[in-house]
Order: sequence, then structure tokens, then C-alpha cells
Amino acid sequence: MTPSKSVEFNLREKLYIISRRRWVLIATVVIIFTVVAIANFTATPLYQATTRVNIEPRMPRIVPFKELYSISGKQLDYYNTQYKILKSRSLAKKVLENLPAEAASGLSISRLLGMVSIKPIAQSQLVDIKIVGDNPELTAVVANLWIDQFIRLAIESKLKAIQTALSQLTKQLDSQNEIVKKARKELIDYKERERIISLEDVRDELDRLSESYSNVKREREEKELQLKYLKKYSAQNLSLETFPQIRYHSIIMQLKNRLIQLQADLAENSQRYKARHPRTLQLQAEIKNVRSNLKEEIEKIIQGLHTEYEMAQANEAELLSQLEKQKTLAFNMERKEAALEDLKTKVLIRSEGQQALLSRVNETSMTKDIEITNIRIVDYAEVPRAPFKPRKLFNLMLSLVIGTVGGIGAIFLLENIDNTIKTSLEAKKILKIPFLGAIPLYSQVNISSQTTPLEIMKHPLGLIPEAYRTIRTGIYFSSPDRSPRIILVTSSLPQEGKTEVSTMLSLILAHGEERVLLIDSDMRKPRIEKIFGLDRGAKGLSELLSGRNTIDEVVQPSGFPGLEIIGSGHIPPNPSELINSRRFREFLTEAGDRWDRIIMDSPPLLSVTDATILGQLADGVIMVLRAGKTSGKIAAFCREKLEQANARFIGIILNGADIHRGQNYYYYYQAYYKE
Repeated sequence: MTPSKSVEFNLREKLYIISRRRWVLIATVVIIFTVVAIANFTATPLYQATTRVNIEPRMPRIVPFKELYSISGKQLDYYNTQYKILKSRSLAKKVLENLPAEAASGLSISRLLGMVSIKPIAQSQLVDIKIVGDNPELTAVVANLWIDQFIRLAIESKLKAIQTALSQLTKQLDSQNEIVKKARKELIDYKERERIISLEDVRDELDRLSESYSNVKREREEKELQLKYLKKYSAQNLSLETFPQIRYHSIIMQLKNRLIQLQADLAENSQRYKARHPRTLQLQAEIKNVRSNLKEEIEKIIQGLHTEYEMAQANEAELLSQLEKQKTLAFNMERKEAALEDLKTKVLIRSEGQQALLSRVNETSMTKDIEITNIRIVDYAEVPRAPFKPRKLFNLMLSLVIGTVGGIGAIFLLENIDNTIKTSLEAKKILKIPFLGAIPLYSQVNISSQTTPLEIMKHPLGLIPEAYRTIRTGIYFSSPDRSPRIILVTSSLPQEGKTEVSTMLSLILAHGEERVLLIDSDMRKPRIEKIFGLDRGAKGLSELLSGRNTIDEVVQPSGFPGLEIIGSGHIPPNPSELINSRRFREFLTEAGDRWDRIIMDSPPLLSVTDATILGQLADGVIMVLRAGKTSGKIAAFCREKLEQANARFIGIILNGADIHRGQNYYYYYQAYYKE
């Protein structure tokens, strides 16, 4: 179903629900309309007078830099306070005292407060003071007097606040004068006591010493690193001649070059002369002498490195001492100057406070006798010409709306309280069993409730037979292998129409050229014989199962081609034992060979256990539900009973379905057949 069709369908269903319970809607509307009408025409007319004022969010300026009552950031609190004052008993008392004697008779503070209401106008500073009463002239007088007294109360409050503030400011000024004198004396005494030199000179010397100390420290670290590597060379038995500070020393390089030259001359001379040749001996002596000089120079260099390191350490210690002294001096000077600045700032702040207080005292003295207020009257109240309440026409129209809405709400509340299954959607959702079809209410298709299935089948193209043909198709396609041959028709409760469904289903199957056997297995309250007009005292299922008669002796013709019937017979004392007997199973096996389809009508599931036993023996179970009667919980409980008995469900049939709601499409079938 497309979304648009679904919405249309749901709307039509809701309209039908309202139509079906329309008396609830009508009763609700009539009751509410009647009550409102009586209240309208018996109520005392009330008049309303309104005074409009503008309350600005600022107070009288007392001082140049700050208002006496600052409401910045607290505007909402300020306005809420004004609204409370407008509804205060003190204001009502002033109004009552200033009313004319003839107008004040019969009035009290509580009654006046009951007459007044304060209505702030959103997004503005305007406020309406509304007075409601049964005397139009009195409401206007009270409204105007109310705002006049509110303004007078505000002015008196502000003047009193100014006088109190002036007294406090004068005391604060006297105290501040003494504080300023004391601060100035402290500054003078400190300057005389402390001798303060230039802090900039101290900081310059501190920077110079810091830089010198850094250079000496870096030099000492370099010497220390050289001695560390020298010690490492000695520990690893490496030649000291390869140490960088020794290798690249000018004297060492000269001696090494001289040694190389002498060694080359000795090698050349050794090829020409013998080992004891004077020239050879001379060269050897010179080489020895150079080696000795080289060793001495290396020792001097090493000794020089140690000496330079010690000097660097001494210089570093000396500069560090000077640096610490300079830091101490700088710290002391900074502390003294900071203290001096604090004293200057203290004097400045005290002087500014003194000047501010003096200014506030002067301005407050000038405004103490001026009546000023931030409240301004925009409109005075006029005598109302017509009653404010009751609004008769509006109230009557509103009662119709409320009655309609309330009535519709009551209808759907009753509908929701009703937990019975009414539509195919509800049946499928609750039971989760395939849905075979729905049988319409006979009254909606112009068929009397007393009409028998045989009379209905006299018109095979009617709406009811067509509904059963739909169910027959569902039975045919209920199994992928073959459709069930032995079918049990049962219900949860009595009066759900299972016997009628069994009968009509048998007639429709027989009409489809099948050989059908209809068995009335309800041996407690049988009805099949009565529907077909058979002899109630004839032999039936109870005689067959007790062994007194054979199948051929209990089978009766129905008068309808292809359909034969086995009635219940005489009511036995033990129906459940007969149904649960081996004889009944043998009978079903034999009947299955002789007939194409066997339909068993059974007692309700909740009444006795017969239907549960029959469900085990049948190829499939059809569960009949009466729309608007069968509870969802009861139907689900019966389904669980059959599932526990391992019964196989064919599907659900919704009997007595309302064709105007749910997914019951017989409305369209009905229109088709009317054509």
C-alpha cells in the first residue's frame, strides 16, 4: 500500500470509529455546552479598567560615576520587584485610605488585591494595571489611584534612600580624610628613612657581571672538558701526541716535522754508511734530543691546561660572589622602590576616594529635596463601557470546540481500552499466524443474522460466499507440498461462529467439486444437525467411537452435492476420552481414504480439552476469532495451548469483521457486487 493510500485508509478508519461511537461525542458536547451556557447567563457582569505606565530601568542619578541603586545586569530582578510592590498590601492600604468614603464602603485590602492584576507587556518597559469589578466607575477610580499611589510610594522610598545615603556618605568622607592624612605621612617618613639610589645603575652593573660570569663559566667548562678527554686518552693508553690541543700546537708541530726530517735523513744515511758511522750516530743523537724536547713540550702543555682550568675556576668563583652581592643589592633596591611605589599608590587611591566621596556628598546634598522617579504614566484608565466578563459568544463557541475535542478524545480512549481484536492487522500482529480471511458482519451486507449457511449458498455470487472462497484459496496454498485434508475449526470462546464457519467452509469446498465430510466433534453442545435440519436423535460420532455403529451407519447426506455429515450423536458422559481413543484415530485414517477433505467442528479451546486433542490429530487448525469480542490475550493463550500440543496452524479467520475499518477490503467487493 502506498503512503498516500495508507494515510487515506487510516483517516477513513478513524472517521468510522467516531461515527460508530457518535453518541459519546454528542453527549460530551451537549453536557459541556449546557454547563457553559448556564454559567454564562447566571454570572455577574464584570468590568475592567486599565492604566498603562512606563517603568524605566534606571534610578535617580546621585553620583557622577555610579547610580545609587545600580540594576545593570539585574534588570529582571528589578522588574519582578516592582511587580510585587504593585500587588503589595501596603500599596492597597494607601489606595483604600485615599478612596472617597462612598467608594470605599464595603471594600477591604484583600478585596482590592483580588481586583487588581499586573500584566507586563512583552519586549517593552510598559506595564498594565488592570482593575476588575462589577462597578465600572469604581474600577476606573481605583486603577488611576493605584498608579498614583505607586508613584508616590516610589518617590518617598527614593527620598528616604537619598537622605540615608547622604548621612552615610558624610561619615565615610570624614573617615576617608583621616585615611589620606595617614597615608601621606607614611610616604614622607619612608623617604626620609631610606636612602634610595638609582635602580637602573644597579641593574646595568648586574647585567655586566652576569655576562662576565657566563663567559668565565663557559671558559671553565671548556677547560674542564679538555682535561676530561685528556684523562680518557691516558686511561686508554692512547698517544698524547694525537690529542687535539697537543697535536695542533705550533711547537709540537715544529718538533714533529723536525723529527720526521731527521728520521728520513737517518734512513737515507743508513743505506750509505754503517751503523757506527759518525753521521749516523749524530742523526740518532739529534732524533733522541727531539723526542726528549717533544715529551717536555707535551708535559708543559698538559701542565698549562691544568693551570688554565684552575684560573678559570678562581675567576668563576670571584665573579659569582660579585654577582650574588649585586643581586642582593638589586633585590633590596627593588623592594625599597616597590614599597615607595606602594605608598605613592596608596596615597593616590585614598585621594581619589576622598574626591569621589566629596563629589557624591555635594551631588546628594543638591538632590535631597528633588522629587524624581523613573515611573511615567502612559495612559490613565477610562470608565469601561461594556462588561469584561463573561464573553458569552466566545465561551459558547469555545465550549463547542472543547466538547468536540473532549468527545473525540473520550471515543479514542474507549477504543484503546477495548483490547479485543477488531481487524486483520491486529490479529496477525498478536497471534503471528497466517491470516486466511475475514467474514463481514451480516448486517453490513444486508443479511439477517438468522440466515442459515444453506440459505446463503442459494446466492453463490454473494459477498459472504466470496469471502469463504478467499479462505478456501488460502487453505489450498497453506502448504508447499499439499493442502491439509483433515482440518479442525475451533475458537477461543463460545459464540465466535466456529460452527457456522465450519459449515460454510464445507459447503464452499464441496462447491469446488471436492468430496467433503463435515464432522460435528463438539459432543457437548452440537449444532450441525440443526443447521442442516437433520434428525437430532440419529446415530453419530459418539456411537461410532463407542463401537456401536460403523461409518456407513452414521454418515448422513447434507442435501448439498459433494457434502456428507457425521453428527455428534447422543451426548456421551466422556467426550474427551472418546476423542482421545485409538478408535478415533482409525476412523480418521479410514475417512481420509474415502473423502477428499474432512472438516471437524470442535468445542471452544478455553472450555474443554477436546479441541487441543483434536489439534494433534488434524493436518491443520483454523482458529476463528469474533471481531470486537475475542481478547488478544485470550487468543494468544489459546494459540500457545495448541502449539504445546504440536498442532499445525493453517491460519486465522476473523468472523463478524467490520468492513469499514482495518484491512477488510469487502467494502470494495460490496461495491463491485452492487454493480
